[in-house]
Amino acid sequence: WNNRNLFKALSHAIQTHFRRREAPYPVERTLLVTGILDAAMDSRVQSGKWLETPHLAWRYTPKDFRAMREMGATWKRIPPGTPEPRWLDHADLHR
Repeated sequence: WNNRNLFKALSHAIQTHFRRREAPYPVERTLLVTGILDAAMDSRVQSGKWLETPHLAWRYTPKDFRAMREMGATWKRIPPGTPEPRWLDHADLHR
């Protein structure tokens, strides 16, 4: 099974957002990842040129997500060797 209930963590984060009225993770993480992806795409357009990213030289304190994370306990509900349902289509993964 290539998708082991990964939507559960996202659902939990969304619920936490609405209950606590605050972002469930630091907004800085989104800004940092967006900046990295932007630099990567700019580099690709420029034939892989090395780009300086001084605007990404900052830190943030991450929150502890262990209480919300899927640590593999639900995977044990699917014993090894259990075939994937026939309706799962992985064609998009191989394009």
